[in-house]
Amino acid sequence: MLEEYMAYLSEARLPLKVATQPIEPVRSLDLNNYVWGIVYETIAEATGSDAASVHKAYKRKFRFRHDFEFNEKLDRYEFVLATQSTASAGRYELWEYIMKVRADAEIDLHITVPMPNEVFITDELSFDE
Repeated sequence: MLEEYMAYLSEARLPLKVATQPIEPVRSLDLNNYVWGIVYETIAEATGSDAASVHKAYKRKFRFRHDFEFNEKLDRYEFVLATQSTASAGRYELWEYIMKVRADAEIDLHITVPMPNEVFITDELSFDE
């Protein structure tokens, strides 16, 4: 990937501005895998849906926000209604969201979503499916 980027830069028209910034994940891959592979998949299998639809529905239910934000172009505050991305959520905030999703699934849908320590995952990868 670095070689492709260097080739792109060498062919770019000058003058050119380049900025680099290290990217550090705000949460672990294990936590992200738990949300998508266990929480959403368990609910999706029980409801006959897919994980992306489950994610979208719960994001709308638990990550919906309303606030006033300053619009610099118009030089005024505007009322904003939107759903917050779960990608920008930190570890604590994501765990709080996961617990809300698990509780909602348990109470409203009668689906028990296992905790990470209750899930058995083999070390073998199966690409046959």
